[in-house]
Amino acid sequence: MTDETKIKLMEALGKSGMSVGQLIIENTGSITYNDHRGAEKKEETKGECPSASKDAIMEYVNRLKPLVKVEYQAHYEKIWMCILEINEVKQQIYKKGKQQETTFNRNLVAQIAHQLGDRIYVTEAKPVNMAEYLEPGKGKEHPVRKKLGELPEKPIKKAIEEAIKDEL
Repeated sequence: MTDETKIKLMEALGKSGMSVGQLIIENTGSITYNDHRGAEKKEETKGECPSASKDAIMEYVNRLKPLVKVEYQAHYEKIWMCILEINEVKQQIYKKGKQQETTFNRNLVAQIAHQLGDRIYVTEAKPVNMAEYLEPGKGKEHPVRKKLGELPEKPIKKAIEEAIKDEL
């Protein structure tokens, strides 16, 4: 937990007059608590990297390892770890939005995988194949398939290109 998060936590406790037992810190980097009137409050922790979410992202992208070109197999994880350290990525990737059953922005992860595309993935790695590896339960029917065909927003795309140019 960062100092900034601790400060927000203490502010939330102070504002609400509640006990620590009424506070939940989610893996998404959000702080959820009930105020003294019972109303639920939620505060986002900006740009923070919850380690559980980072681990979940790495587990998720590692599902694509069978589709990684041989020459990138050894440093595939390093490329993704580098991407996860980019400020523009950090600001968005830990905000899951309305996506269910995840602690991270699955759509952004899919868009980044698309951006890496045929540079590190084999030619057979098309959105339908990638979706089947990422979401074995629903595979090609999963909504992530659509995002595997889209690029991230320009500022994120540009930041990724700059950060990984030495890795590729």
